[in-house]
Amino acid sequence: MPLIRVQLSVALDEGKRTSLMKSLSETVAGKLGKPESYMMVVLEPETPMLMSGAGEPAAFAEVRSVGAISGDQATALSGAICEIVSRETGIAANRIYANFAGVQGAMWGWDNRTCGLRVPRSAPDARRVENRLAGVDTNPYLVIAASLACGYIGMRQQLKPTEPLSGSAYEQPHQLPRHLDDAVELLARCEPLAELFGEHFIQTFSAIKQAEYSEYFDVISPWERRFLLLNV
Repeated sequence: MPLIRVQLSVALDEGKRTSLMKSLSETVAGKLGKPESYMMVVLEPETPMLMSGAGEPAAFAEVRSVGAISGDQATALSGAICEIVSRETGIAANRIYANFAGVQGAMWGWDNRTCGLRVPRSAPDARRVENRLAGVDTNPYLVIAASLACGYIGMRQQLKPTEPLSGSAYEQPHQLPRHLDDAVELLARCEPLAELFGEHFIQTFSAIKQAEYSEYFDVISPWERRFLLLNV
């Protein structure tokens, strides 16, 4: 799923916000050759910014997409994004900074137990993918459904798998959310999964996990009692 996150130092009314997000969604999807139905746009107006030592209106745009973003694509995107943001916000084009990153897919490897996705060495008729991401406390039916859904979405988007990892995945940078609230936020915004599982299920599941996460922070953990209580 391609993502564009735009931070602005200025405020926008609802009409301008909607127009800006729609233009960015259509343009970025087109430049990357991705279906717009898989695009995500995040807009963050009124973000404090300092650019080139000056506090005049400025903007920062970040584009991420699974797979490499070529130099030609980055050049085309940079020009288009600057034009759209400047037109909709009045921010000068030379006060808009854009960053592009191709995001590598989740690590997988042949018989590699450090990877999130392991393909055990086996005969063709016994070939399978082992999902090692889920914890033992998860609902197995949801894990299976999510695994199949992600595979299906990958086929629909015609994504190409990365090369298998031959070393240890523990030495690689984190690619997945490290906190539950970040993961739930991404789930709630994922239109392809909402299309497959239904909007009602995604909203309900997200609300339950958010409530669980909030309740978790209402409890003093054993670690806090051991290391912090006597130091307060």
